[in-house]
Amino acid sequence: MPLLSGRNSAIELVFRLLHPFLMELWKEEGFLFSGADYSRRLLELVRSAKRSVRIESYIFELDERGRELLDELGRAGERGVKVRLIVDAIGSPQWWRPDFLALLKRHVRMRVFGRPRDLVREAFRLMLRGRIVRAWNTLRKFQLRDHRKVAIFDAEVGLVGSANIGMHFDEWRETAVELRGPGVAALKASFVRSWRFAARERVPGGESEPRCPEVRSNFTPAERRRVNRQFVASVRATERRLWITTAYFHPRPKLLLALSHALKNGVDVRILVPRHSDISWFPWLSRTAFAGLMARGARVFEYDGAMLHAKTTLFDRTALVGSRNMNYRSFMHDLELDVELDSEVAVGTLERQFEEDCRRSVELTRAAIRHLQPLAYLVSLGLTPLKRWL
Repeated sequence: MPLLSGRNSAIELVFRLLHPFLMELWKEEGFLFSGADYSRRLLELVRSAKRSVRIESYIFELDERGRELLDELGRAGERGVKVRLIVDAIGSPQWWRPDFLALLKRHVRMRVFGRPRDLVREAFRLMLRGRIVRAWNTLRKFQLRDHRKVAIFDAEVGLVGSANIGMHFDEWRETAVELRGPGVAALKASFVRSWRFAARERVPGGESEPRCPEVRSNFTPAERRRVNRQFVASVRATERRLWITTAYFHPRPKLLLALSHALKNGVDVRILVPRHSDISWFPWLSRTAFAGLMARGARVFEYDGAMLHAKTTLFDRTALVGSRNMNYRSFMHDLELDVELDSEVAVGTLERQFEEDCRRSVELTRAAIRHLQPLAYLVSLGLTPLKRWL
């Protein structure tokens, strides 16, 4: 495959040359398992940043927690730190409020990903020029949402995980990991692409993010297909253990087949989902997929505490942590970012957390699933026309 153009090609070349010799691409400094812990660490890193702060968040609430972070970002900008903030137009609908706009006066730059007004305006312009197909494709981008939760400080420290910003999420069970090492360059490159796209800047033809295998990003359709294939292949290649934690479980058929393949090979497949979801009907939708998997030997746990919003997958000797759910939206539409961890310490920490979460959960039985199946089926049937967007 030819090397990419521009600065990303240099980053990718470094990864290709050094990857076989990098014993520790990541140096895991610690995991964060709640929204409150994530917010506190985010504030600490903003306050200690000396050169740059880059934050990309699907939801940024304008409550006490959000305003505190905005103030710290403003303080960082005033002391000369280069501060960049990306929020999603749908996930953070208050982006136009004075609290956000005031950042501009404090040397902070902000961009809003996927503003409906911009998409409609561009589509209308294309229609006037007779480019109907391109206009339709532009409107289709409305479903492309920036679901990532990434923060990068001084191009040396990265935070990647499932947590949004706001007091509403303080009690939620999240998972985020703080990272240092060469892989942070790939996190930064991913942020830059989101930044440019949010500004409607044209990305040079053929340019992509540097291929750091430990950073699974899905910015373009080609990258999305590659990451999806990579995940399904990892599921099929698992020999011993596959433990999935996800807020929303409604997988595509290829992933269901891969899970069935793993179960047929005797893999210990466990799936952990919330019992009480912020989307009240989603557990019913998830249960339609559980019956077949449980019949093949999968174990399913419903977390019975606060909202479980973490997104992790434990394979035999590696783990994924990030923003991707096991649903159609994450696999087909949303921009996501996961990182792969392979150190014994990191994998062991996530393993212990998974076991602790299971102890706080209700394990579904096949009898319970049979009892719930009729209602779950009706919910699923009613949502079938929308399943590609759920």
